[in-house]
Amino acid sequence: SGPRSLAWACPTGRSALPTLRVCFVSLPTPPAPEDAKPGPRKPLMVRLVEHSPPRLSAYLRLIRADKPTGTLLLLLPCFWGTTLGMATAAAATPASAGLVAGLACALPPPDLCALFGIGAFVMRSAGCIINDMWDAHFDREVERTKRRPIACGHVTQTEALVYLTLHLIVGLLVCLSLNNTALGVAIPSVFGLALYPTAKRFTYLPQLVLGFTFNWGVLVGFASATGTLSWPVFPIYLAGVAWTLLYDTIYGHQ
Repeated sequence: SGPRSLAWACPTGRSALPTLRVCFVSLPTPPAPEDAKPGPRKPLMVRLVEHSPPRLSAYLRLIRADKPTGTLLLLLPCFWGTTLGMATAAAATPASAGLVAGLACALPPPDLCALFGIGAFVMRSAGCIINDMWDAHFDREVERTKRRPIACGHVTQTEALVYLTLHLIVGLLVCLSLNNTALGVAIPSVFGLALYPTAKRFTYLPQLVLGFTFNWGVLVGFASATGTLSWPVFPIYLAGVAWTLLYDTIYGHQ
């Protein structure tokens, strides 16, 4: 690229045999066509999946590592429940304890937030694996899903089962790091993960099942912060279910 040059011969001198001098004129470079301009930079996780070795890339696509929105949608309800639980505990803190003690009770502890972050990632990944294992036959017949790793043969059912087991073990370790009440509340969420892929076979509202499953973290977060479950947490849980019902219905129509 750069300026282009146009050359021609210019006669010089007055002799019988004129000499020639080459003249150069710079011409502006035409603008690049619209389709040749570089597009927006791809997100980091998309580039990671695309440039990973084939086996690793297949695993990352299986757990939807290039689409982290699902993990955030699972994590946010955990933070809602934890924040509500910490606020409840802060309200019970005597005024004589001081402002610092009150704020310490109101803010979710970083270690608990980290546990929920890890738990949201591995359990969402486990849900994706279960979904693809059970729907592989149907995924091969649908344009949008036929390139998923299990459907196209890049990951076998046995390999997917191994991946699923590892994720569930990590999820169990996260649950064991919580108090006994939160542990008892968290364990049933695994059944929701297993139920959702089958809900599409016997109901027209699988997104409602997803809503009850994805927002279970509200209950777990509240129990982790307070050591119990009480009525204030249930309106937040039901609001989360309605929220999931809305966004997943929109997603299903895209």
